[in-house]
Amino acid sequence: MSPYLMNNRWIYSKKMIVVYLGLVMIPVVCLLSYFYHKSRGILEDEVTQSMLAAINQVEINVSYRLSKVNEISDILVMNADLHRYLSVRLPERDAYQQLVEQKALSNMIDNLQTSPDIEKVRMYVDPGKMYAGEHVNFFSLDEAVHMPWYNAVLEQNGGMYWISTYTYHYLGAKDPVWIMSGARIVKDPDDYNKIEGIMLIDFPVKNIGAILQNVHFNSKDSTIYMVDEHGKVIVHSDESMLGRETLDDRVFRDIASRDQGIAAYNGDQGRQFAIYKTIPSTGWKIVTTVSAATINHTNATYSSMSSIIIVLVALLVLFLVAFVIFGFVTENMVKRITQMTQLIKREGVHTLDDVASEQKGTVVRLEKSVRVMLATLKMLTEKNYGEQMRAREAQLKALQAQINPHFLYNTLDSINWMALTRGANDISMMITALATYFRLSLNRGKDIVTVEDELNLAKVYLDIQKKRFPQFDYDIRVEKTILSCLLPKLTLQPIIENALLHGIQNKADRQGTIIISGEQTEDGMVVVIEDNGAGMDTELAETMLAKPSKQTSKSYGLHNVLERIQLFAGETSGIRIHSRPGEGTRVEIRMVRNS
Repeated sequence: MSPYLMNNRWIYSKKMIVVYLGLVMIPVVCLLSYFYHKSRGILEDEVTQSMLAAINQVEINVSYRLSKVNEISDILVMNADLHRYLSVRLPERDAYQQLVEQKALSNMIDNLQTSPDIEKVRMYVDPGKMYAGEHVNFFSLDEAVHMPWYNAVLEQNGGMYWISTYTYHYLGAKDPVWIMSGARIVKDPDDYNKIEGIMLIDFPVKNIGAILQNVHFNSKDSTIYMVDEHGKVIVHSDESMLGRETLDDRVFRDIASRDQGIAAYNGDQGRQFAIYKTIPSTGWKIVTTVSAATINHTNATYSSMSSIIIVLVALLVLFLVAFVIFGFVTENMVKRITQMTQLIKREGVHTLDDVASEQKGTVVRLEKSVRVMLATLKMLTEKNYGEQMRAREAQLKALQAQINPHFLYNTLDSINWMALTRGANDISMMITALATYFRLSLNRGKDIVTVEDELNLAKVYLDIQKKRFPQFDYDIRVEKTILSCLLPKLTLQPIIENALLHGIQNKADRQGTIIISGEQTEDGMVVVIEDNGAGMDTELAETMLAKPSKQTSKSYGLHNVLERIQLFAGETSGIRIHSRPGEGTRVEIRMVRNS
């Protein structure tokens, strides 16, 4: 073979190497880039949404604590003795009578100050009162006129006005205290144009701070705090931050216009997120900030390992390709390519598969290597995405697990105690039933319960509704043989609710009966919920179980129950609806035993 021909073949081989390297590296780089940006976006969205869910729960807890202060102020305002003592219409009393009044008012206030949510109750009263200058619980109305909050309190016309965080040095106390106050005017019940006084209920800021500190995010640079309607910090774990503005004006204007959300902006640490939720009663906002770099750092190890694996696989493929190319930089390579070219020209591209099955060589091995590389890359990308989704789901559940549901039971118990002390036994019975309903519906976090548990929950729900709608009645006729059978939690209650609210309550006289029956079948069990309510057209009944569209939530409850039943017991299980106008509705829940 001539030197000229050999030189041309060497140049051709080098060009082939460059072409193959380019064909392999370009897809690898594109896939790595796509993988990085896609996973980062998903991670940022999942983490910020998880943090927003946690902040929403914090807002519920804070609003509850503030509502207790508002309830205490209502108790005072509705007290007839308070108005009798503060009334400016009564003639001036002698010193002894005013001392008696002061003692009675002090006892009234001291009883309320035992609550951990109350730091101090302060009353601004008629300057003519002898005890108006006491400066512990009582102050003169003349002093209130010069306070910065005075006009704002008057504008509320008897409603609660919240004064954001400030320090106050109580008489006799060693150091000043950080507090926020709920202020409202006390009007003469016989003449609403006359003001008897102004009430301030001081709330310790540390109580709100304790709620905020109970929330822990995985991001180390995330600090949860609270700002007022002007963007100034009013609750923060670092007292030196109180009164400062931590957010840029543009960012705060953005979040001030919305109730809750996630605002992205460019800060000192690059791309950052401000996650926030508004407290409705005050207009204040609970805020936390986190940088995109911190979010992505939490998944950096996993992402780096995945990237390394992809790169190693790509390098392995490149090594195989290079080995194949260098092994066949010979006349056979040129001959094979020439033969393939002629074959394509003569018979078409589709004949390559037949040739590849009969022959062995560089092209065949190269094609196989590329196929293996693409399959491996696809598998790794799908695996990485699945792992990320599971990790984010676990993180969300961990954040939600921080929420303590026992405050609901404690609240109901407190309300029950208050009802009993006032002789409101019917209210106490309703509260006890509601607490039982919540306990049964939570069921220690179990998603699968027995028929007996579901019937207990249904009975409590129906007993509660009978207090609201005494015209209806119900009857439970379930065989004991199926009481231990399992089904998804909250299967019966949505259907019973439909029977009551859309069946019986749509009748003219709103009278009727709901019958719950159940029996064992050859292949499982059937539970029937029927009513003699208004009923519905057959066409409407057939559409009740269809998946609702995005524009409407109609039938969402029944469709949700159907999906959970089929996920638990299989596609052969389900719900059937029989109904005619004026004759009531019958809903059958059939659970087929898995073979």
